[in-house]
Amino acid sequence: MRTTFLAFAFPIETDCIFTLTDYKRKTNGPIKASCVSEFSQAGQVVARVEIDFAAYPKSQLSRKEHELATAALTRYRNMQEVERSAAEAA
Repeated sequence: MRTTFLAFAFPIETDCIFTLTDYKRKTNGPIKASCVSEFSQAGQVVARVEIDFAAYPKSQLSRKEHELATAALTRYRNMQEVERSAAEAA
């Protein structure tokens, strides 16, 4: 996600234009897409948000979440061990 603020925004009517800029789908696989939302007030664009995302079929999501969670926990445990060793050395 990338957000660019181009001007001050105020509590007045704000228009949002959503544009799907890229879309790819693998057969029985994830959808990968990109989009841009532009927010304007009184004809002036005040902010632009670009988002890249993926959506996985439910059948693949559980496996993907498990892989990513396992990797995150491994990184966390390794970090804790390094911090513990540093504290013991001090």
